[in-house]
Amino acid sequence: MSSPDYALSVTGLSVRYGRVSGVENVSFTVARGETVALVGPNGAGKTSTLRAIAGLLPRSGVRVRGEIMVGGRSVRGWSPWQVAALGVVMIPAVTKVFPHLTVKEHLQMSGRKLRSAEYDSAQARVLELFPRLGSRLSAPAAALSGGERQMLALGAATMHRPGLLMIDELSQGLAPSAVAAIVEGLRALTVDGLSLLVVEQSLGTALSLASRCYALESGRVSAEGPAERFQESAELAGSYLGRQSAQDSSAPAAAVGQDSEEPCIKVTGLSVRFRGLQALSDVTIAVKPRQTVGLIGPNGAGKSTLLNCINGAVRPTAGEITLSGRAIRSLRPHQIARLGVARTFQNAELWKSMEVLDVVQLGTHTARLPRRAALARARTALEFVGMRPLPSPTSPTATPSWSTWPGRWRHSRRSCSWTSRPPASRSPSGPPWRRSSRASAPTSASRRSSWSTTCRWCASAVHRSSC
Repeated sequence: MSSPDYALSVTGLSVRYGRVSGVENVSFTVARGETVALVGPNGAGKTSTLRAIAGLLPRSGVRVRGEIMVGGRSVRGWSPWQVAALGVVMIPAVTKVFPHLTVKEHLQMSGRKLRSAEYDSAQARVLELFPRLGSRLSAPAAALSGGERQMLALGAATMHRPGLLMIDELSQGLAPSAVAAIVEGLRALTVDGLSLLVVEQSLGTALSLASRCYALESGRVSAEGPAERFQESAELAGSYLGRQSAQDSSAPAAAVGQDSEEPCIKVTGLSVRFRGLQALSDVTIAVKPRQTVGLIGPNGAGKSTLLNCINGAVRPTAGEITLSGRAIRSLRPHQIARLGVARTFQNAELWKSMEVLDVVQLGTHTARLPRRAALARARTALEFVGMRPLPSPTSPTATPSWSTWPGRWRHSRRSCSWTSRPPASRSPSGPPWRRSSRASAPTSASRRSSWSTTCRWCASAVHRSSC
């Protein structure tokens, strides 16, 4: 088929974030009325691919190469509103709806350019595809369940009557019943001629909806073909799961509890109910020292709820949780954290205005370490995960820095001082120097006054007579 016969054609797409490659030489097509799935683990480059197509990548610091054709027109480098004008709509993975707007207001906002008769027809079609929204028209989006919010996002997107709908993480965090209802609605949309590009981590959901799949791994296409081929080929499924071969997964796992060590974390008969819904029922697990235990299951199985109970974010209805023989079910999250229990989250949002070294240092606050020891531990943690300070792009010979503003803030170990002038006023992210209790900030009224700082790298005092 020629390029105009495709709703979307991507050839040799590459996305680089500075020196890091997010997508490398990815090519695929989506025919009109076809559903294509991009599957793969976290960090495979799926979201970066969608954002590059929709024009949502930042203009600075990100380099995009390759060809992106929508309906036979090249859209690489276009603004998001220009891409949307061609009938391309993207539903993000996290923020999908406005919490304080009702369901009806979402539909009205999406169909504001439609005539009265066209709007009534479009709204009736949305309620036909997702009947659960019909009884929730006056409810705010914040009061909807996760599945209903996804339905609302899909319904609002279809009010635009797009030609290509891109969905990031279709079934993430949704119950199986909600996923089944959404899949049925999307199938009906493809019958109407809508093209779908779906990013999905659940291989079963992707294969049940898409006619063709592309497996991404480390930013590259590792496998592609019809959905039936993915179902029948263990090798392709292994590539999606990040295994070298299917034989690796067939090796018997070590049995739990063969040694005589006491478990460091033990959960017994744990049950959790949310407003009449049973999230967990009589769950019992044990984690022994130097042991890794995996929790697997479909969306809505209760995996995150179990972790929330262990770290104290959710109070269980019944059951016991012990840490090294001590009951922690009644403790608060900060009390459990001081006992040595750390937790990461699926959609963790870091403090974007803070520097990398500061974010890692937050993890040392429960240990109550001296400043020099906390800095040393933070640097060790960053080096352990393979992160190194990046050299300044404006001065390659300068000493590398962890700063998020490498060109503005540079540390000089030789003189143990900051080579750049502090700003006249405190920036939202905060300057990289720390003021001493006796010194005044270098404001516009006292720019020539003396002030003292503490070096963030080596925690030694720095004195400068002027700025």
